[in-house]
Amino acid sequence: MRKTQTPAQKAAKAEYDHARVEQNREKKRLYDIEYGRKNKAKKAEYHRQYRKDHLEYMRDLWLRRTFNKTSVEWDAMFELQGRRCLLCGVSDSGRNGWQTDHDHACCLGTKSCGRCVRGILCWSCNTGLGHFKDGVELLRRAADFIEQKRKELYGINLRFAQG
Repeated sequence: MRKTQTPAQKAAKAEYDHARVEQNREKKRLYDIEYGRKNKAKKAEYHRQYRKDHLEYMRDLWLRRTFNKTSVEWDAMFELQGRRCLLCGVSDSGRNGWQTDHDHACCLGTKSCGRCVRGILCWSCNTGLGHFKDGVELLRRAADFIEQKRKELYGINLRFAQG
């Protein structure tokens, strides 16, 4: 036969259970901190192995956090541009891999809202744009400078000599 509890007894038990849960939560938090201090190398190895075993997941997570794009969206964008650098057209990114270019005027820092992603570039083109701070006028002046100096040095006009 089961005893029935009064509403006051039920409330007291609920309060006791809640306090016990909170106390246990705090104990667990302190235990986790201490465990982390004592087992830094073990935890680091676990995380290293996890990242190695879940490369696609980690890539997708990074793309979502940094560029607000999924790996499927990124791959589709890269496919649309012919799996080449959008700027210079090389098909091999080199040892530094492909870079996702975005407009820093839209989103300050290294993260992007996703709408300002301009395309996928090779490392050289992406860092080149970065060094020019995406300044259109500065890039035009640099192109004019190169054309002028080549004309002075070699007597050729670059605008018509390339191709």
